[in-house]
Order: sequence, then C-alpha cells, then structure tokens
Amino acid sequence: MKEHATLKKKIMITILCVLALFIVAVSIAGLVESNREQVYDETTTINQPISILTLSIAELDRVMQSEYPKYCKGMQLVEATAEIQFRDRVIQRGEASLTYYRYIDESMEGGNVETNECRFDLSTNTFVSVVHTFGSGRSIFVNDNALTEKVTNTPLDQYVLHAPELADLQADGVYLLRVDGVYNWMNISLLTMKDQRLIYGETLTQWPENGKFAEREFSLK
Repeated sequence: MKEHATLKKKIMITILCVLALFIVAVSIAGLVESNREQVYDETTTINQPISILTLSIAELDRVMQSEYPKYCKGMQLVEATAEIQFRDRVIQRGEASLTYYRYIDESMEGGNVETNECRFDLSTNTFVSVVHTFGSGRSIFVNDNALTEKVTNTPLDQYVLHAPELADLQADGVYLLRVDGVYNWMNISLLTMKDQRLIYGETLTQWPENGKFAEREFSLK
C-alpha cells in the first residue's frame, strides 16, 4: 500500500515537472516571438530653416538628399503627405512629411526595417523634426515601394492657385488641401476648413511634362 502511494506521488511529481517545463517553454517562445515583433521609435528635433524653390515632394526630397543625407541615405522615399491651409489662393499654414524606408535583415518578424519620417512646416520653410522608427516589419505599417517621379514632381501650389476652378469657393473662405502620396499615385482632397467637408477630390497618376494644370492625368473620386 505504501509502495503504491509512493509510485502515485512520483507520477504526480513527474506530471507537474513536465507541465512546468511546458509552461516555461511556451513562455520563452512567446517572449522570443514578442521580441521579434518589437518596434521602437525616437524623435529628433531639428528646427532648421530650409530653402525650397517650388512646393513639391521632389523639392523637399532634394533638400533632404543634399543637406540632411544622414536621414535618407540608402533609403527609399515611400510616402509623402501634406496639409495646406489657404484663403483666397494665399497659403496661411502648411505641413508636410516625407517617409524614408530601409530593409535591414531577417532578424525580426516581417523583416528588420527602419523608417525616418521627416516633418516640415511649409509656412515658415522649416525642417521641424525626424521620427525614427525601427524594428519588426510586421508591426511597422508602411508601403515599401518607392514613390515615382510622376508623383513627387507634382507642384502642390498649383492646386491652391487653381482651387476656384475646381470648386465654387467663397473668396473669404478658408480651405484645406490634403495630400497623400504612395507609390504611383497621389490622393488630392480639397476640404472646407471649418467642418472638414470634402468639396473636391482626385487621384493623380501623372503630372504633365508641359506643366499645364488642365492636362494632368487623373481619375476623379
């Protein structure tokens, strides 16, 4: 009877040890998996004036490549955004960002990648800051296709200049031009500043070589 109790005790201890080892193994595997999906970010304040000749993504990229290569060298320009507030064709406030991307290796889930989001104040022509993000490509949501010249060469100020032709705008109204460029297209939205109501939108696919606003290739929303 005593031997039976001892055997039963040994079996229970063995089961508990196996269960404990299983829990430890699962915990370690989860920790490793979690570490492979980690993302880190840091923001660097720049606040330096820049000189741009035209209001376009290509011109901002030229400034970055020539004056701040440490934030974009060896990286692809994969996304560009802008918000421009204006009244009666005069720009009152503007912000833009360029996102550069680089694939590093396979040490993380979805690849070990990094991005630099460079932010600008278009009303004061200032390079404001850089948000550096790095880690798992599974957790960093960014298109990894480089922006094409068809998109980057689009002169954004032309949309402000020709806004009255695109919509029936009030001369004293305040409007917002919102731009989002990814890969081979650029979404253009013209909204009222007060209630963010969409009054005009298009998806631009190419800016004409002759530079004429009316001859650009686009698809209306």
